[in-house]
Amino acid sequence: MSNRDFVKVVDKMLLHIPVNDELRPRLQKLVEKYLYIAPEVAPRIWGLAHDQIMKRFDNTSFLDLPDWALTIFNIWANKE
Repeated sequence: MSNRDFVKVVDKMLLHIPVNDELRPRLQKLVEKYLYIAPEVAPRIWGLAHDQIMKRFDNTSFLDLPDWALTIFNIWANKE
């Protein structure tokens, strides 16, 4: 994933995440951090974002995921 632009990927995901969802500010904060971290540690941000996404949907069955969640998973997986 590190060959993709982290900010572009998250910005694309944010277009689909509801404004009041808890995941939105978490990802926005990671984008802000990313802009100021050293290049050699920048790839770690992908793991942190992955952790936040998984934490948000930890107790949710795949069948119960809202449409927007499926969309952001596809974006995250570079399928969209």
